[in-house]
Amino acid sequence: MTGRLASLRYLALLGILLAVSLWGARQRLAERRLPDWRRSQTITVCPLVMDGVDAAEVDQVVGGIETRLTDWFTRELGRYGTPARVPVEVTARPVRVIEGRPPELPDADSGFLARLAGTRAFLDWFATSAGVADADERDGWVYLLVGPRQGAPNLGWHGLAVRREGMAVVVTDPQDLAHAECVVAHEALHLFGATDRRNRRGEIPHPVGYAEPARLPPWPQDAAEVMALLIPISEDEEREPRGLDELVLGPLTAAEVGWVAEIPTPDGS
Repeated sequence: MTGRLASLRYLALLGILLAVSLWGARQRLAERRLPDWRRSQTITVCPLVMDGVDAAEVDQVVGGIETRLTDWFTRELGRYGTPARVPVEVTARPVRVIEGRPPELPDADSGFLARLAGTRAFLDWFATSAGVADADERDGWVYLLVGPRQGAPNLGWHGLAVRREGMAVVVTDPQDLAHAECVVAHEALHLFGATDRRNRRGEIPHPVGYAEPARLPPWPQDAAEVMALLIPISEDEEREPRGLDELVLGPLTAAEVGWVAEIPTPDGS
């Protein structure tokens, strides 16, 4: 009997390990799968306003965000010699006032399962607050949380994107909404497979992190590469782009998301 119980425990453990391995393999495939650019990818921006922020003012500023972002993606694709079409169709939900604040994200030192559950709870809070239902089919959701910095969750430098979930979160304050549109484009591209253009020291590598990599001398740049999100204006000084007009999707990013098969030189660069 003891031997049979031991065998059953072994089989149960083996089954759990196999299930976890298969789940992990599916997650890795989801992270690496490129979008099907034969059709427009669909992204919905959900502006969420925290207590103490003038929702009408936010609505006035973010109104038209869907058109501006859709036009930006279309413009950037056109720089790579692709016939005019809409690669990313952005829609926006009405501004919604929310109560409370999201749960804290788990620490980096937390175990794998704790991080997974904590991140899932964090994203679920945003989906619930935005009124997003499981039946709402989009390729990605970007939740734009507008509120005082001291009351906002700490997401690191820009925001948070979880590609396997098709969800991203951008946190901003009411005075920084124009720049927040650049961050929305950045996080949306993470959902399509793009990676950051900063090294471990936080520096923007040349040439791949520069909007005009062939420019001599390299500084000052006039725009930011979207996955770097800062404009190098000297060897050791950078500034944020003021809006989408100062944002460029560089060749490496185009290759990462599957717009091009190899890294080209964009038209006009």
